[in-house]
Amino acid sequence: MPFQPPSASHKNLRVKDSVAATLREEIIRGSLKPGETIVEGKRAARLGVAQASIREAINILAAEGFVEKVPGRSARVVILTDDDIAQMYQVRNALESLAARLMVERKVPLGDLDQALADMGAALECGNARLFYERDVRFHLLIAAASGNRYLEQELRRFLVPLFAFVVIRVQGITGENVAYWADTMDRHRKLMAALQSGDPLEAEAQFRHSLESFHESTRLLLTTSNWKA
Repeated sequence: MPFQPPSASHKNLRVKDSVAATLREEIIRGSLKPGETIVEGKRAARLGVAQASIREAINILAAEGFVEKVPGRSARVVILTDDDIAQMYQVRNALESLAARLMVERKVPLGDLDQALADMGAALECGNARLFYERDVRFHLLIAAASGNRYLEQELRRFLVPLFAFVVIRVQGITGENVAYWADTMDRHRKLMAALQSGDPLEAEAQFRHSLESFHESTRLLLTTSNWKA
């Protein structure tokens, strides 16, 4: 079959994905701050793309939970309050503990999770908070995918990615002030891994429920004591 150049629709797909990736990175880095508006015309001019591509990219980020759209106003970067985080953890706890039980019931191999856990440890040794959280979210997304329930995976992804990104935005790095938190986080993940290795679906579900409650409390304390300012 002769080579077919990409259609206009394929080019547009790549553009909106590329713009979404750029804006997502700016949000995670903190260049776009929580609550900041994303003016389509200005962004289009700065990035050299059509305003429609900015609009489509915003739709992607809204679906992922990074931005919120208000009718008649420019989209803005999501602000997560303490109450928002508490409510997200309530839903996350219910969904992820279920994902853990389903994963164990399906007897999914744990090699990828082992590697993700090792990668988290390497990031901790380097003192790289962002890299640590990128590998942390991968650990949890692997569990969501291994549940075998695509609806469960979609909902967990919508919660986990912006939640983890929000923590990265607000935490400046792994320093002497919060190193105990990171070490404790690693220990909790090892316990989660042991629960998955136990082969007992109910034990895995119970351990995830307990650990996620602890994760919420320790994250709340970390954000309270971090140097981040709105």
